[in-house]
Amino acid sequence: MARRNLKLAGNLILGLLFATVLFSLYAHAVVGKAWGWNVVQGESMVPTLRRGDVVFVLPYVAGFSSEPRAGEVIVFERRGEGGKPEKVIHRVVKVTSRGFITKGDGNAFEDSGVVRREKLEGIVPQIGGRVFKIPGLGALILYVGSSKLRSSLALGLILILAVWTLAPLAEKRRPQGRGSFPLGRRPSRIRRLYETCPPLFNYLGLVGLTTLIMVSGIVRGVTQREVTYGVSVTGQERIMAGYGEVNFDYIAIGTSKEAVLTVETDAILPVVAYLRHNLGNLELSRRLIPLEGGGSADEVTLLLKTEGVRLGVHSATLEVWVFPRTLPLAVIGALADKHPLAAALAVSIVPSAVAFLPLALLDYAFSERKPKRKRVYPHKAGV
Repeated sequence: MARRNLKLAGNLILGLLFATVLFSLYAHAVVGKAWGWNVVQGESMVPTLRRGDVVFVLPYVAGFSSEPRAGEVIVFERRGEGGKPEKVIHRVVKVTSRGFITKGDGNAFEDSGVVRREKLEGIVPQIGGRVFKIPGLGALILYVGSSKLRSSLALGLILILAVWTLAPLAEKRRPQGRGSFPLGRRPSRIRRLYETCPPLFNYLGLVGLTTLIMVSGIVRGVTQREVTYGVSVTGQERIMAGYGEVNFDYIAIGTSKEAVLTVETDAILPVVAYLRHNLGNLELSRRLIPLEGGGSADEVTLLLKTEGVRLGVHSATLEVWVFPRTLPLAVIGALADKHPLAAALAVSIVPSAVAFLPLALLDYAFSERKPKRKRVYPHKAGV
């Protein structure tokens, strides 16, 4: 009985979460309002809210909802750069007849202008004077949205939902019993192996699919920087400006020259960039560059030697791989030196395995057990 109640409570919680997600999607996509779950994308509310935190926004409807008071956090719409509308989450510092005076907790000055009531979209609830938030839960969402994983992730989620929905239907339609299989054949070896422990194979399937999606996103996110240089007798000539992202210009034969390459990322999660090239005369100050995310950048020094290089203009490609930092830097670097795909596989399978482990344990706990056969005694069977 307790197990049944636990399962019922879990279903209710999942139903409520599903309903709030649908409400958020409807509000964002159809109504265009910041109602429901929202991911903080700026740093103006630090330390109250940080980039990647998730907050729930209650809708504000004039005439029905109570107006926010000073000290409450609201979401409103204003014109950003280029006149584009943007959603802002700030704290109310004063209420006037014209509207609300707002300010970000991390800003030194109040916002310019007054937020009119028709621009107010919602209010962030507070519990005990503190903003209700889920710290860092939206970091992965921002990372996916800022990288090239979006389409691959959407396709993977569609496949997961399709398999999750159709598999139970197919199982229900298959008749049970010894003679249930076509032409009286026994189930295949793969199916018999699956039936030994379905939660394990479900877990391995989800981990494998998610790993494949992440690896494909890493491969698609590889950028190439063109390295251009010229070799001459004097080294005084210059290559046309803009030819090559890393331009050494001309270098006198038998000498060397340095250039600086800036590596940056717009990911919110910590990542590590790995540089790869096929030039034997190009040396890098380092191949592995850790980046903290949030628009951070770092510089790498490139040293180009011209010994044994023929005269003329040359170009080559420098690949920049970006991996999520889910493993120690030494491990990522060692695997990337073997091949970047090995590092991509390793950094993808670790978070996938950890993320789906609670789901696998729940699947195992709630999986249906075969009912025990009851012993039938002759006197009870009427024999």
